Amino acid sequence: MILVYNSTLNHALDWILISGFALSVVFWSLGIVKTRILPTWLAVIGFIDGLLGLWALISGSLGLSLHDFRLFMFGFALWILLLSIILWTKKSEESSETA
Repeated sequence: MILVYNSTLNHALDWILISGFALSVVFWSLGIVKTRILPTWLAVIGFIDGLLGLWALISGSLGLSLHDFRLFMFGFALWILLLSIILWTKKSEESSETA
């Protein structure tokens, strides 16, 4: 009984986590497009990653197995890595201009 409850709770929280990550990437991408401070290709990658994640979750294509979760998290981590590299280089360019 406890194991069934635990599994059900894990699946519900997986849905919340994946949809939250996907929506956050989509909203960040909207902000990137609106402000034009960061490159728009990063926003395009974010839109693709976030919308594909939401579509796969809603359509049932994205199962909640470990393999499917890793595929989704790989796309999310790749977008975060690209974003951090761009922000790091942008920060170093701004600091060299003020010096």
